[in-house]
Amino acid sequence: MGDIDLKQSITGRELKRAIEKAFAILGYSGVDALLSDLEGHGIALNSDKQYQLDEINVIFENLFGPVSNLMINKILHEL
Repeated sequence: MGDIDLKQSITGRELKRAIEKAFAILGYSGVDALLSDLEGHGIALNSDKQYQLDEINVIFENLFGPVSNLMINKILHEL
């Protein structure tokens, strides 16, 4: 298994897909309501706005608890 290229930033659209993927992997429901809530808090999920790895980590940590950058990048790599 090769190394995962660590992404340093992703677009809002990629972030949305990553959150949807994480919810599916974990078997969580309510992703649409959560995405609407995030957009209400200024997270531009349907845009080309760039989110840096540290911002993504904070978002994922708030949603799922402590998450490693490697885990986040594994999800992002599969988009």
